[in-house]
Amino acid sequence: MKDSKSHTEGLSHGLKCAPRHRSKKLQMWTWWRRKDTPFWAFLRARRSRVARGRPNLTTESRLNAQHAETFPPLLEKSSLQRQAEVTGHTARRDSGAAAPGSPDGKKRAVPSGGVARTRRRRNRFLDRARSDTISGKTTGPFDVSLTKAAEHIHEFLHVFLNKYGSFIPLRKQDVSDHLKKHLKANFNGSGKYCIWDMTQRIMALSQKALLSFQVVFEKHTLTLDDLSTLDQQTWLNDQVINTYGELIMDAAQHKVHFLNTFFHRKLAAKGFDGVKRWTKQVDLFSKTLVLVPVHLEFHWCLVAVDMRCKKISLLDSQELASQQVPQNILKYLKEEAREKRRRSFVDGWKLSSDEVPQQSNENDCGVFVLEYSRCLALGRPLRFSQRDIPQIRRRIYKELCERKLHG
Repeated sequence: MKDSKSHTEGLSHGLKCAPRHRSKKLQMWTWWRRKDTPFWAFLRARRSRVARGRPNLTTESRLNAQHAETFPPLLEKSSLQRQAEVTGHTARRDSGAAAPGSPDGKKRAVPSGGVARTRRRRNRFLDRARSDTISGKTTGPFDVSLTKAAEHIHEFLHVFLNKYGSFIPLRKQDVSDHLKKHLKANFNGSGKYCIWDMTQRIMALSQKALLSFQVVFEKHTLTLDDLSTLDQQTWLNDQVINTYGELIMDAAQHKVHFLNTFFHRKLAAKGFDGVKRWTKQVDLFSKTLVLVPVHLEFHWCLVAVDMRCKKISLLDSQELASQQVPQNILKYLKEEAREKRRRSFVDGWKLSSDEVPQQSNENDCGVFVLEYSRCLALGRPLRFSQRDIPQIRRRIYKELCERKLHG
């Protein structure tokens, strides 16, 4: 007992009672955390009263999304229109005029917390929109009628869908260029994103694709399933490559010959006799360039034959093809020269593997082959990279639908 007294001797009353106070505080905290206490009932009632007095942002956003699904094809009120209304309210408030719903024009209390931050972010966005949305003959970002803009976008998308069968080749720039041409206004910066948001809403309500859409060129017919292989990172099929080869020959005024994708497969399986009749109507040695697309199980590459220099080049975007591929083409050309009695083309051939742009994935080898072929046929340098492939895919899609190569 004496030891216990000496142990607490000299300590203040607060230090002696500290463990007991901590225990009581822990009990009180545990009790307040219970959901059935009067405190939490009071807090729930207070929150419900506050919620009735101001809009719930989450609920409002959800209702707007549901309303967007039932929008008519021509948007009655787009995001830009709602921003225009907010901008008008902000301008009236800054000028001292009475805002709608407050006839006396008295200032109201500015909300705090999350609502205030949301309004500040919205106002900053609108300030950017006022400064860089529309330039040209208009004096402000919302001087152009958005109903009129929606009508132009809807009409443009309708024509686009009928022309290309789907929205796969659509770019943001296409919509901006159309509005610039018809409304004489340039949409830049944040306004460009607002216009694209409006476009996506109309696209969502439009028919996704024309299932019966077809492209017929020469002896080839492309369905929408064939054209869909040009979407994003899908593998191209033989029909797309062969049809695009016809466009290349037509653009080069038939000085270039593009052999069918099944040619090398048949040549490797059955030799010269298996493809002897493939060039019955064509004199390869009168061409300046012969292009041979080669399919190797899961990979496409290209063999380019320069008839003037007697040079056979292998263009491979992944360097997976063996030298046997150009060797097969060399043997075929020698046999073809003997068959057509063009003795000058029997000897003197050179083989090479050129350094060409390389792909960084496993899906775009077919697109690389078509771009190699296009550049060689038109005498263009191979100045493209993996970063340009999405744009090249959209361009090839449009060229196939329009049945001609773009300049």
